[in-house]
Amino acid sequence: MTSKIYIFGLLSILVFAGTVFADTPGPYASMTQPLPASWSGCTLQVIKIVIKDSTDDIDTSSIEIRVAGLKYDWGDTQLEWDGDSVLTFTPDSIFSNKDTVLVELLAADDIDGNPLQGAPRSWKFYIDLDFPYFVASTRHPSPDETVCDDVDSIAIKVVDTTSGIPFDGVCMCFNSYWFTCPDERSSGFCWQPTVDTNIVYRDSIFFLRWDHLINNGYFNEEDSIEVCLRKAVDKVGVGAPDIDAVCGPHWFDTTDTDQCWTFLRDCEGPRSLLVFPSDNDTFACDSIVIRFVDYSAIDTTNIQIFITGGGIPYISTSDVFNANSTGDTAFYIGNL
Repeated sequence: MTSKIYIFGLLSILVFAGTVFADTPGPYASMTQPLPASWSGCTLQVIKIVIKDSTDDIDTSSIEIRVAGLKYDWGDTQLEWDGDSVLTFTPDSIFSNKDTVLVELLAADDIDGNPLQGAPRSWKFYIDLDFPYFVASTRHPSPDETVCDDVDSIAIKVVDTTSGIPFDGVCMCFNSYWFTCPDERSSGFCWQPTVDTNIVYRDSIFFLRWDHLINNGYFNEEDSIEVCLRKAVDKVGVGAPDIDAVCGPHWFDTTDTDQCWTFLRDCEGPRSLLVFPSDNDTFACDSIVIRFVDYSAIDTTNIQIFITGGGIPYISTSDVFNANSTGDTAFYIGNL
């Protein structure tokens, strides 16, 4: 019984000792710039890969990498070792729009010769050199249009043909009687679907629901509303710790004057004011002057006036009753 215990204990010590002094399995690696499966806007995108080992230094002479199908070995001018753990690759030929760039770390040993874990390690990123743009002819309501509540939204088509528009990547704002746009472009009404479902970007159409704006008192019954597309950016740089390092994001052309337009909301009819004579006056003249007030232009072709004893209304196109050229004043000159 004693000898069996002694043998088991010896085996346990040997196994334990082997575990303590065994070498680590080799370096491990991750691409940190650009992030895997992300978008870059750089034609000469610098790639950074962190290569570390638990106990030993990296043998840089063992490094082999393939980028976009081209293989590079340590000593090539495109490769550089930063500090003690970062491999930097600087391309000498440009990437093209919509490229899918495959990065493969083929080999990287530690100084004891242990190979890269999981070799080859591979990642992808994508190239977007396009800029978002808007389509001026889709602005709704149209510039200078007069509406009341017969519209469903304020809308404009905003397109990005490559990486697309991210959440919070498109913003609209307006100046009205009750509301003024902040100065900051990344403010106003921005597409954040988990925050506000009344601000929508769908099938490249960016719109604000009209009922939401009316119910929250943004517009007066008679109002001049200036709408501006404030922000439209693509997905380049989304999630990146340093967006400048991936040349993002791309903005739409903020100098395009069509990004802002004005339309009218007019939900009240014309009001009339008796200019001459005054109400309840007694006078001897055969003339009456009436002034009209409205946010929109007055239709002067069918203004009617009833005069006691006249029998039928006088129409604004008659000889004795007509409107001035601006449509804000009507005159009756006849027999009373």
